[in-house]
This record gives sequence, C-alpha cells and structure tokens, in this order.
Amino acid sequence: MKTQPHFLSSLLLLFLAAAATAGAASAATPLPGDAAPFVQPSRWLRGEPLTGYEPGRVYVVDLWATWCQPCLASMPALHAVEEKFGDRVTVIAASVWEMNPAAMQPFLAAHGDIMPAHITADSVPAGREINEGLTSLAFLGTSEHVGIPATYLIGPDGRLAWIGNPDGLEAPLTQVLDGTWDVAAFAAEYAGEMAHEDRYWELFDRVGVAIGEKNWAAAFEACEATAAADTSFAPRVARAGFLSLAELIAHEESVDDATRELSLRAVERALALQEAPHWRAALAAGKVAKAAGRMDLARGYFEEALSLAPADQKGLIEQAMAELPAAP
Repeated sequence: MKTQPHFLSSLLLLFLAAAATAGAASAATPLPGDAAPFVQPSRWLRGEPLTGYEPGRVYVVDLWATWCQPCLASMPALHAVEEKFGDRVTVIAASVWEMNPAAMQPFLAAHGDIMPAHITADSVPAGREINEGLTSLAFLGTSEHVGIPATYLIGPDGRLAWIGNPDGLEAPLTQVLDGTWDVAAFAAEYAGEMAHEDRYWELFDRVGVAIGEKNWAAAFEACEATAAADTSFAPRVARAGFLSLAELIAHEESVDDATRELSLRAVERALALQEAPHWRAALAAGKVAKAAGRMDLARGYFEEALSLAPADQKGLIEQAMAELPAAP
C-alpha cells in the first residue's frame, strides 16, 4: 500500500484515523450543498441493497472501518438516530479502508447490535490500494488529509446538508427533517473550518512523525502544542495523539522509568481533553497504567470504564481487571 507518514503504526491508524494519499490523480471532496454521491459497495453486508437516494427521504451515510475505534464508539449514536427517526431516515454505514476484509463479518457478529440496519463494504477495483475504493473516492476524494469516522447527511433533495462527526448528527438532522436547516449558513461555517486545515494538518503531521520515530518527549510536546492551537479540531487531534503516544509506549518491551511516567502523563492529558468520559478511553488508560507498573491506578481506570460501559462490553473490562495482580 502506498503510504505517507500518517501510516506509522496500527495504533496510530486506530487513534488518529489517518488516510494515505491515493496517488497523482486528484479528486475533490463533495461540499455542503453539492449533489450527494451514492455508496458504491462491493457487497451489502446487512440490509436490503439500495440503488440510490429516494426523493423526499433523508439519508445518513457514515464512513467507518473495523480497525477504527472512534468509528465503533460512534455507532451507538447512529443506531439511536435510526431508532428515533427510522420511519423518515435511512442510515448506511459504509466500510472503507479495510485492511482485513475477512474480519468484517466476525466484527458485525460481535458488534452488530449497535450498528445500523444497512451496512456496505467498499468496492476496491483490482490493482488499487484500499484507500482507492469507489465509495472512499466518491466521498473523501484523494486528499491524504481526511479521516474517519465521517458522516454525511443527505437532505430530501439529494444534496449534502451537513458533514461532520456522527456524535454531532442529531441536531442538524432534526432541523433537516422539520425544514429549518440552513444549508448555505452551514456551508459558510464549514468553509471557515476548512480554512484552518493547513495549521491543523501541520500539527497532525508533527505529532505523527514524532510518534513514528519513537521520539517520545518530542511527541508529547507536539501534542501539547496541538492542544493549544486555535482551531476547533485541536482538542480531538491532541487527545488522539496523547492516547496513541501512551499506548505505543505501553507496547514497548524496554523503556526507562521516565518514559513510563511520560506515558501516564499522556493518558492524563488525553482524558482531560475528552468532551465527555468514555469507557474505551478509560480502558486504554488502565492498560497503559498496568504496563507502567501502576496497578492501583490501573484498577481505578478499569473501575471507571466498568461504570461507563454498556452491558455488552463489561465482560471485556472485567477480564482486564481479572488480569491485574491481587491487591496487597
């Protein structure tokens, strides 16, 4: 696969959800107000196959991948939208950038209860890279500076009404359904956000390169610089960078005490930058603390994760807790 510095490790992929460039050819991403592209799957993994957008109906297309933990964390929000508005809204979860397509069916078997009713796998032509799938190119274009999850709200006129993270979907969706959504105003807001991208990706790349080089101190400083940047994206990127840094250190077999301590500081900063506490972040923090030899701290993080997790995920956390040494 063609790679850029963003593809530094599977952990960096998982937390930063970065994309590789698709090559010399350039394709722009669709913008609010544009006619919405339709998914172009190799197969429908769930739900009756659709062939296009039915006029008058509202659609949500969410791009995700099995390796993307933020994508999985956002699925309950999509499922809730489907449960609440399903008579007027169709939600399609379109898998892109799959590194292991064979893992998709087992993934759905394990997590299908929190996922939408319509799920597709991207169509990647023979000889193309995984980021050159037809659905991926239609929605994300060929820029290396795109990421998932990415959610697209298509209005009853078949045009893109809103683009963002699935957690922010319900408010614009409600307005689209009641006819009060101002696409032009959102398009101007969206353009303003995109104007900050050069600075955003400069910071993103600095974090990614430092982590990829295992320059732990420089990576921590890059994450701090990102957190302080004047852009709405900064906290999310910094949070992902801190957590990625901490987990990568945790997976190192031999690091000094100062570096282990740095991993704990990185976890603390990642959790402080959360918009709201999440069980997956607490679970990751517990595993980092365990690797650093701080079993008391690990137990506290695991207990927090257990208190936040849905019932079907508590077993995973209980198993992690059971692997801790007995308290003295």
